[in-house]
Amino acid sequence: WAFQDKPREKVFLLARELGCTSQDPDTVLDFLMTVPAIDLMTAQHKENIVTAKEKAHKFSLIFTPCVEVAGETPFLPDTPRKLMENGDFAKVPIILGINDKEGMLALAHQAVPNHDNFSLFVPHDLAITPDSEEERRLGQEILQFYAKTETFSWDVVSQYIDFITDVDFAISLEYSRRCFLKHGVSVYTYLFTYTSPRTFSSFLIPMSYPDKAEQFLGCGASHGDELIFLFKTNMSKLPFLPPTVEDQSMMDKLVKTWTTFAKTGNPNCDELGVTWTSDDNHNPQYLEIGKIWKQVNGVLFPERMEFWRNIYDKHSFLY
Repeated sequence: WAFQDKPREKVFLLARELGCTSQDPDTVLDFLMTVPAIDLMTAQHKENIVTAKEKAHKFSLIFTPCVEVAGETPFLPDTPRKLMENGDFAKVPIILGINDKEGMLALAHQAVPNHDNFSLFVPHDLAITPDSEEERRLGQEILQFYAKTETFSWDVVSQYIDFITDVDFAISLEYSRRCFLKHGVSVYTYLFTYTSPRTFSSFLIPMSYPDKAEQFLGCGASHGDELIFLFKTNMSKLPFLPPTVEDQSMMDKLVKTWTTFAKTGNPNCDELGVTWTSDDNHNPQYLEIGKIWKQVNGVLFPERMEFWRNIYDKHSFLY
């Protein structure tokens, strides 16, 4: 979701939606520079610009980084996948991890589908013909794997959260982890599971689904929930809750661990209370950061990652 493989197509669609039908890139650029920012933001959510699958997987984030083929210092000279495969990145130690329920982001953004469109369950970076019978069958297989059903409903939203966690975060994290390790980078992998009434999801999900939010509160850490323990956050629409003793302990420990890593390239410190062992492709392991911090053997979500590894081996990556 953080990469756009069709930037030219999308920007011409945006310009047309706003009233410019030119096919000249310079003319389109000049036109878009005159459009108020709020109009640019509103127009990119229109159905002729963003597809249903993009809404589900990218949360309508259309204008994300893309491959730059011109210029002396491009930010992305190739697709992220090829850069990772070839080791074209800075070989420095890295902390790499996710939250256990990243996919609750779909609830916070009101992006839970309300119909059985099986193509929505097929990742956008999978090399498969859109709207084909093959795509429909694969979408059905994916839904069956996660929810043990062939019909999508609110009853399986918890499983849908795991699906979004995987296709938008965990699959790429596992791929990146392997590439970093293959090229000799020290990787410290983590899974953040700590929950608190102070987190973003605790406020945003009830705002999006007030009648159904209760079942998800406290069931895991959503996308961005860890940030309030690392940084001061002031969001005008969210009330401030003072941290509990446990929250304050998490803040102190997390900040000390992250700053120790920034200084030394190794996150281990006296305050950690456990040895955070660097990851290894032959002996994978990660640190679970929850109410108790503990080292865990294996990869994140092993059964789910094996399922997706088989799918991508069969169909390959689109980009």
